[in-house]
Amino acid sequence: MINFIAKIRLNDHPNNQKISIYKKLYSKDIEVEVLKYSDNLVEIHHTGTKDNLFIKYIGEDKYLSFAEISLNDRNRILEHIAEKGLQNVSDSNLLMELYLRYGQKGFKVILDGFIFFLVDYKNKKTIVFRDHIGLKSFFYLKNKSSLFISTSFKQLTLIDNLKLSINSAKMLDFLNINDKSKSSTFINEIKKIPTNMCFSFTSHSILKNTYFNFEINNLRKSENEQIELLKKKLFSSVTLKNKIDANKVGFMFSGGLDSSAILSIFRYFNKSNQKLYSYTASFTNFDGSSSKLIDEEEYQKEITKLEDINDRSFDGMEETTLSEIDFYLDLVGQPFFFPNLYISKNVFVLAKKDDVRYVLNGNDGDTVISHGYEFLLELFFRLRWISLYKEISNISSKRKLSKKFIFRRLIINQIFDTDYNIFSAKKRHRDSLTTNLHPNAIEVASMVSNYYGINEIYPFYNKDLMELCINISPSLKIRNGYARYILRQATKGITPDKIRMRLTKSDLGHALCRNFVNHDTEIIEDSLENPDPKLLNFIDIKKMRSNWKDMKNDQRSFVSRSNFPIRLFSFVVLNRWLKNWRSLEVK
Repeated sequence: MINFIAKIRLNDHPNNQKISIYKKLYSKDIEVEVLKYSDNLVEIHHTGTKDNLFIKYIGEDKYLSFAEISLNDRNRILEHIAEKGLQNVSDSNLLMELYLRYGQKGFKVILDGFIFFLVDYKNKKTIVFRDHIGLKSFFYLKNKSSLFISTSFKQLTLIDNLKLSINSAKMLDFLNINDKSKSSTFINEIKKIPTNMCFSFTSHSILKNTYFNFEINNLRKSENEQIELLKKKLFSSVTLKNKIDANKVGFMFSGGLDSSAILSIFRYFNKSNQKLYSYTASFTNFDGSSSKLIDEEEYQKEITKLEDINDRSFDGMEETTLSEIDFYLDLVGQPFFFPNLYISKNVFVLAKKDDVRYVLNGNDGDTVISHGYEFLLELFFRLRWISLYKEISNISSKRKLSKKFIFRRLIINQIFDTDYNIFSAKKRHRDSLTTNLHPNAIEVASMVSNYYGINEIYPFYNKDLMELCINISPSLKIRNGYARYILRQATKGITPDKIRMRLTKSDLGHALCRNFVNHDTEIIEDSLENPDPKLLNFIDIKKMRSNWKDMKNDQRSFVSRSNFPIRLFSFVVLNRWLKNWRSLEVK
């Protein structure tokens, strides 16, 4: 678990500002040792080990770095640098060597999430990198005399003698489920470094650079060769032979195609006979006609019934995110959009009890592999309408939906969704992987997993795998009515066919609405009756109260016809945060 905050002095004048280190970093119940380093330019407080921080002298030049990388990436960097004397150096030393030799380009070899912070004393320059997907976070705050950088938003809000103001535009976007900003936070003075970016700070300026871009190319391989190549990359990303050294490995498992593929592949190639644990939210107690839309037990049992899988199913209806919202807000420090966070939290709790340190998550497999809908748009814009009609007909037949509905949803609605790369399915896919993923949810989940001492791994976010998926022939991503066709082919004989060829997918929106009514009524109605005055400028509180009243009487209809449930979640989270923030202001 790494928590890091640095104060860099931007001038030579005396500065009496102090950093207030929140000793209990994540909750009132956990004490974490904080290590401190200070000199005439920089002051650093961090958790972790002394090895995370490294100082290097090259002649009269001095550098200080703070870093963390995976074992897998350490080996890749060592192969890239090809110098034997570096095998046993710290992560900070290794990444400093990578940067000093190759600059920003050197970080292209890193496939997983990482942290890298560097101070160049001679040039009075501070350099920060954020990984390509956002598995690690960096926030910063800059005033006339100092630059503050931290992996924790909350740490920056605890600095003494700073005036902080709430970002109203951010609140509005959050309430409207339209928050596309990569750098803004709920505090105007605190900014977030976007994913895949390098920031260089001096006393006078901030230079921003993208250090990596996915390349578009023609694989020039047959369809069978592309399927085998995907299979190979999936194996490499999932098994992570150099990364998981524990005898127990856990899996966040739903019964869907992505999570099933991750667990099945690991099990299939598990040569070291590590004990495997599946952590599954069960909705078998979900009464009514909606149960068929959410209960995955039929598919889950296809894998959990296997003798070498330790099934750790839990009731997905016993707890909610809103029921522990103060815990999550204390952990994160700012509002977040992750209605099903409680499921992840329950997985980490159970994994800790099982002494499982690594949990694999199949998150965003559908986006990384691609449903293939970009190909349908390409067929439309390139006037290949006969081929388009055939694909739509196949989808219609498989999913029992009208061709008109499919055309409207997958073509017409998407035409106006973006105005770039309309003719290229590959470029559209690349754009979706660099603009539309869910860094906020990933950041929050990472904080919760760290709190419980769990290393959460996302195999689909492996950079090599992502680039391969972008360049796979678009016609292999959707075929015969099957989205993610190539993933289904690559896992043939590995993932049970009942899961591999399924077309349906559970809708946790039904559980969300049910939990609102059964578990969260008190906090929801308290928020509706006592909204923060700032929110009244952005919402129609009377309409929200009316919708809530209707929702209590008819939960299912709100899942299918309205975005009100997710807007309600955002409202309650933001309202609660504002109340907590005001209590901090009073203190």
